[in-house]
Parts: sequence; structure tokens; C-alpha cells
Amino acid sequence: MQRKQASDPFAKAAGTNGKTFAFLTTLPSDTFIRQRVRATDKVGNVSAWQTSAPFVITGHQAEQSDLVASGAWTTVSSINLWGGSALRSTSINASLSLTSDGSQVAIVATRATIAVSSRSSSMV
Repeated sequence: MQRKQASDPFAKAAGTNGKTFAFLTTLPSDTFIRQRVRATDKVGNVSAWQTSAPFVITGHQAEQSDLVASGAWTTVSSINLWGGSALRSTSINASLSLTSDGSQVAIVATRATIAVSSRSSSMV
């Protein structure tokens, strides 16, 4: 697997060893990224590169104005949290909203129960 950031050339992705099928890595935010992979079979035949479409990771932190909290929320801090902080609520009626013009949205959370709803027809 190789990764390309912004206008840099493709380079071997950190954490890959030529035999790894899945790995964890940290990707930079707010940077165009592309990834490509190719396969090698048991006799050494190598496939052509298959390249992803470019994508950008954009993170939203608790203190940003594009996140709107309703109900009881507290900010927790830890060096183990992305950006150093997160919002936490134990209130059943608490909600958090984010308006996005993106076509794909992912929510990263702890192993607690969360409910996610989308009111936008453009969400994929």
C-alpha cells in the first residue's frame, strides 16, 4: 500500500510490510489524500496499481462553532483524545448537531450506546 498527501509523490504507507491486510494509522486532517494498492500472487505476478479517489479528513472539535450542543454536555480532556478533548453527556435528552456539505460522514465514539440520525437527503 502506498499513500500520497497533497502534491507529494506516492510513498509506502507507514505500518505496511507487504503482507499486511489491515492496519491502524493516523492520517493528517485537512489534507488531500490518495491511497493505492496492488497484489502479488504466490508465484510473484504483480497486479496493476488500484488508486482511490482523493479524500480529505476533516475533524470537528467540541469547541468549534459548527457543532451545536443541546442539553447537558461536559468537555473532557485527555492526551489520548484526538485534538485533546471530547464532549460527553449522560443525559438521555442531550443532542449534538453538525451541519456538513460532505457526502460521507463518520462518527467516532467510545463503546457507549449512541444514536445517529440524519435529516439530510444528501447523506450517503
